[in-house]
Parts: sequence; structure tokens; C-alpha cells
Amino acid sequence: MRGVVGASSIPPGATLRGELSAPSFHAPSQTPHAITDRLTFTIPAGRRAYILGGTAVAVRATAATVSGRVYLEVRFGALRLMAASKPAIAVGEEVALVLPGGLVLAPTTDTALVVATRDDSVGGGVDYSGIITLLLV
Repeated sequence: MRGVVGASSIPPGATLRGELSAPSFHAPSQTPHAITDRLTFTIPAGRRAYILGGTAVAVRATAATVSGRVYLEVRFGALRLMAASKPAIAVGEEVALVLPGGLVLAPTTDTALVVATRDDSVGGGVDYSGIITLLLV
């Protein structure tokens, strides 16, 4: 395994010193596509990343000729942490994914935290955006 994922072990009242990071992405009016990485953040080997929270949202911007599944996922290396999808969404409808705080990522090798999207529709466009807030120690 390229890393370790576990529940937070921060003692109540503890102070952590580290680098606060909030990588984000915005990809408007994306046409149908296979799985595509939208955000990639590498967590260095030997460091711990405390996930403070995150969101990813897909909103149908323009009508599809044939509406298909819209999909979001968060991966850590080869491990899928979360995924959300809907089989078909109309203009203005959304798919949302909320990454809860409390996860600790401790890779043994440099490992990427990735948010990816997919749209199986024919035609139309989807707006994608997201952010993950983490503390590297």
C-alpha cells in the first residue's frame, strides 16, 4: 500500500504546527468525458496530511442530447476514498461530494490526493468545482 488512511488521532486541545493548504479547481462547461483528474495534490513521504474537509460539485450547465451519469471521486493513490454520482441530471441540477474532516493520510512514498470527474452524457456541458483543505505536518 502506498499510504495509510486512518481516523484523526489529534488529542483534544492539542496545537498542530504545519502548512495549511487548500488546493482547488474550477472547470466550467466541460463536455462529456471519461474519468479526468481535476485536482492533484502530492503528499510527501513521511509527512502526515490532516484532512480538515472538502467539497466537489458538478452542476449541469447546458442540456445534454442524452443525459448520462455524472460522477465525482476522491482518490489517495490507488485507494478511492469517496465517490458520488447521479444517473442523469437536468440543467441546474447537481451532484455533490463532501469529504469530512478527520482523515489522516500518512504515505510511505510520495502519494497523490486526486479529485476526478466523469460525464457519460451525449452533448451538453457540466460545471465542476471543488476544494480540499488540509494541514501538512
